[in-house]
Amino acid sequence: MSLQQKIRPYILPAAIALGLLLHRWIGKLDFLTPYLIFSILLLTFCAADIRRLRPSPLEGWVALFQVAASLGGYFAIRLLTGNELLAEGLLIGVLCPVAASVSVVACALGANRQTVVSYTMVGNLTVACAAPIIFSFIGQRQSMPFWESFTMIFRHTASVLAVPFLLAWLLQRCWPAANRRIARYKGTAFYLWAAALLLTLGKAGGAREPDYFYQPIDVLVAPDGSIFVSDGHDGQGMTTQQAINEGIKRGATARISKFSRDGKKVIMLNSIDL
Repeated sequence: MSLQQKIRPYILPAAIALGLLLHRWIGKLDFLTPYLIFSILLLTFCAADIRRLRPSPLEGWVALFQVAASLGGYFAIRLLTGNELLAEGLLIGVLCPVAASVSVVACALGANRQTVVSYTMVGNLTVACAAPIIFSFIGQRQSMPFWESFTMIFRHTASVLAVPFLLAWLLQRCWPAANRRIARYKGTAFYLWAAALLLTLGKAGGAREPDYFYQPIDVLVAPDGSIFVSDGHDGQGMTTQQAINEGIKRGATARISKFSRDGKKVIMLNSIDL
């Protein structure tokens, strides 16, 4: 047994442990995650024969079942509990697109690489088309036009899904020798996935950093679609200058964030002494 085979079972546990223990430092490298996902998919796509990809009826039925199950779960939870937030959470959880890790895990377990690539594309395309339609009737952004919603979703997924797929297609069509050299390293995708997991855990939510909500209190949606979030329980009740000074020293959070209708942060007021 080679050294690589010996250490492989410990790679993921090590990535999880390091991500949790060293999150303060590793989180600063989170900007590398999209590049790692891009590389994972490029290796997977180059190792498959894209010219022979033929989406099967089963993949279409699975995609339709995913959409139907998400809607069914949404209406069931809403009817049984009346909790809109819980219903939307279930809908999004079931409707979520196919993750890049699917290609790594499925191929490691012996799945057919052609089928994995085909289902990855069909699943993500289904979500990109279905989500804007669904959220035109459900959720807080019902006023957002279909094409605006579709463009927003596609913009976030194209760079890490469509671009590596097209690049692999061009390599196989125009530079097959280069594609074969890249495909030799398809096993590296597993280690890149572990690195992406490490960075993702290192950038865990619930922190006081500006990238995350720490103690969200309330949400307000303005008539123009702008979203305001008040954040910071421990910044409340500071009625004297002394209390404010003490709050600043211990890092108390009290801020209001404004987001555009498509979720982009516009401004954040983040000082308890305003």
